[in-house]
Amino acid sequence: MQQTNPENENAVTTVEQTQETESQKLKAPQEVIAYLAELFPNCFSVKGDAKPLKVGIFQDIAERIDGDDKLSRTVLRSALRKYTSSWRYLASVKEGAKRVDIDGNEAGTIEAEHAEHAANSLAESKQKVAEKRKQQRKNADPKKPAAKKAPRKNIKPGSSKAARKPGTAKPAAKVEKRDPSIPLTVGMKVNVLLGNSPLSCTLKEINGEDVVVETASGMTVKTEKKHII
Repeated sequence: MQQTNPENENAVTTVEQTQETESQKLKAPQEVIAYLAELFPNCFSVKGDAKPLKVGIFQDIAERIDGDDKLSRTVLRSALRKYTSSWRYLASVKEGAKRVDIDGNEAGTIEAEHAEHAANSLAESKQKVAEKRKQQRKNADPKKPAAKKAPRKNIKPGSSKAARKPGTAKPAAKVEKRDPSIPLTVGMKVNVLLGNSPLSCTLKEINGEDVVVETASGMTVKTEKKHII
């Protein structure tokens, strides 16, 4: 009669349990946000108006759901990044608006530079979608000639017509450059060049020439040291 090895049986059981746990984890960002909306209904939502999130809310959520079989930190971080870059969330980030923690309590106020960054990000995102749809329509009907652009009028510098139109983004504020003699440390407030304008962030990780920073909206971004100005 063949004897079984208890150690082998335990190893197989452990592997099966691990596989079962992994299969239970949420992977799609939409599923994660829906789950967060169930856990923290006063903070997250899946439709309608969004609420600006507390700075550093990722860590608060990670601590609250520690041991939850459905969520991993990697997927949670990715889902939060998608949530805070959505149109309805960016539209909520207005100067003076109140941020909320995971329980819906007030946790700070939106500053002007964060509101301006959100407005610029929203405008850029909508422009990209509009251009993509325009290209799709053009590809769907290649015989249709493209609409001619109206001739551009010459406007003299300094004239009233050359003034900035209402509703356009303000020119970026002058940012004081960092003293290179001061070493970078985790937790330091730094200005990072993200896109076309610098943004105030908190330094979270330093890995050689790469760094991870966190924006005021709670979004984490990996970039290079050379982008810190």
